[in-house]
Amino acid sequence: MNSELILLLSLLVVTLSVICLKRPKFLFPDAFNVDEMIAKYKDTPQENLFAYQDGIFSYQDSSFTTQLNNKNIHWDEITLIKAYKIDQYVVDCIVIEIHFQETFISINDQTAGHMKFMEMAAQKLDGFQKDWFTAVAFPAFETNLTIIYEKQNKN
Repeated sequence: MNSELILLLSLLVVTLSVICLKRPKFLFPDAFNVDEMIAKYKDTPQENLFAYQDGIFSYQDSSFTTQLNNKNIHWDEITLIKAYKIDQYVVDCIVIEIHFQETFISINDQTAGHMKFMEMAAQKLDGFQKDWFTAVAFPAFETNLTIIYEKQNKN
């Protein structure tokens, strides 16, 4: 009787294990499914993603405003844009610093509108490194400090 019970329980465990491997939401309804996430983002137009919306920025022809300081900033006031990563053990945080003559603002990859800002900057600033994301993002868990734009002095 004991061996039959052990065999039955073993079969039950194996069956549940197989089901959970194939369908993790069977036992864990809030399980994270990477395939579903990728499919969702593939089908989402870029302008609907929070990183590509205006977010904390609003844009005019030759300037932009941030909700950080509500100051109208002309594109030609930017002296430097650099990016780097902070290792947060499980994931990295990409930080983007936008420097002006006497101050700078810092945003990161969780800031709404950060990618749209970078696309706008690429259009407005001569010498902007358009492949900045790859240079900063890879390899993982490294700082990868990258100068994306540096204003050239006109003498």
